[in-house]
This record gives sequence, C-alpha cells and structure tokens, in this order.
Amino acid sequence: MTPCLKRSLAAALALLLVSLSGCASASSRLQQTLSDILQVREAASDEGGVGPVALSDEGEALLRALGLEGDALILSFRMPEGAAGLSLNVYRLEDGAWTLCDGGGLTWDGDAAQAEGTASLRVREDGGLALHLRVDGASASYSAQAGPEDAFTSSTHGFLQEFAPAQAGDEIPVAFWVRDAGTAMRSYALDDFADPAAFDGMDFVQFATVAFEAP
Repeated sequence: MTPCLKRSLAAALALLLVSLSGCASASSRLQQTLSDILQVREAASDEGGVGPVALSDEGEALLRALGLEGDALILSFRMPEGAAGLSLNVYRLEDGAWTLCDGGGLTWDGDAAQAEGTASLRVREDGGLALHLRVDGASASYSAQAGPEDAFTSSTHGFLQEFAPAQAGDEIPVAFWVRDAGTAMRSYALDDFADPAAFDGMDFVQFATVAFEAP
C-alpha cells in the first residue's frame, strides 16, 4: 500500500465514522489512528480497477462496535489508462429499467491514469445512502434519498468481494439492495445488474456502481 493510498483510506473511514455523529472536527483526530489499522487487498497487478478494502482485526472490531458491520463498504480504486473521471452512482429499478437517481463524481483536467483513491458508502438510519469519494487530495460527498417506507418483509443485499479490473468507460456494480413485501426471495448477485429482468416481481431494487469515465 502506498503512503498516499493509506492516508486516503484512513480519511475515508474517518469520514464514514464522523458522518454518524455529524462532528466534522473529529475527522483529523481519527485519521492518524485509523491509518494504523487499515489494510488493502493487494491487486494482482497495477491495472486499473476497484476492490474492497480489507480492514485489520482492529478495524473490523471498530466497525462492529459502531454497528456498521454489514451496512458500510469502503473501496480502493486505481484509475485505468485513458480515464478522465470517476463517478459513484446510485440506480433504482423503475418499470423494468435502471434510473440514475443519485451520486456524483470527480474529473481530471490532465491524465488520470494510475491515480489512486477511495470510495465509501454507508446505509443511513432512514435507509438512504451516504457516499464519499477521495482521490489525490480531492474529496466529495453525496447522499442518496431513502427508498419507499413500505412494510417490506424480505430483503437481501450484497457488496463487492474482490478486485474488479476496469478500463476507461467501464461501470462496475459494487453494492445492491433488494426488498419485497412477499415471503420468498431468490438469491441475487452483482452481475444481475446487467439483466434487470432478474428482479421481476421485487418491490424495491437499488444498485451502487463505480464508473470510470472515458473522455
């Protein structure tokens, strides 16, 4: 892990934790401590792509203590050759098609190849999402509105589990949530993003993606 990426990871987790309390002044105090407990999954090469951050035992214990286990995802990414920007997008399935409902991104004036950073998301208490991007000292925060307040009886979700290589123009699904008022639900995977029909009959379907924007 490069020192720059380690600092970025610490900042990402600090933002995630600070968002719980709303106390921005705590961020700088958290980052030094967090930089000592973060680790990242090693990619097979220096290729561009995105993958989940693997926390140390202390980091995992911290998330459990704060009740974030299963509700938060921290990703590290490396920009692929030719990419001009990166977006963290949130889609919902409406009338059988994906609708971009929330999210945002960062763009570069020059060559973004090999730039490293982090993306994080957290499920808020109201069911919405808190989203953060950080790369090369620049950062941005976004939010996704909560879903409908229907009485769902079944739900499932999934997060990206391994490094996904990417090229400029690729969009990688990194998380999903499915909810339904029925009593039975099949299993789903991130790959189902390519086939919206797989979710026929479900009341609420939401995906988060990381898009490496082409010029």
